Amino acid sequence: MVRFAFEDLNFHRLDLAVYDFNQQAIKCYKDCGFEIEGLFIDNKKVGANYWSTYNMSIINKN
Repeated sequence: MVRFAFEDLNFHRLDLAVYDFNQQAIKCYKDCGFEIEGLFIDNKKVGANYWSTYNMSIINKN
């Protein structure tokens, strides 16, 4: 999908949000070249709890 976005759609940048406890997804995104840019603390309320999300991005350097 990253290759499609950059090569076919000519995107310059892709962003995503991932819950901070989802370590498998974070590793997968890092393996694809995404980098963590920031942490949004307690930005999603789920029941009585708050969840935090990382913002991750990748930039087309070609």
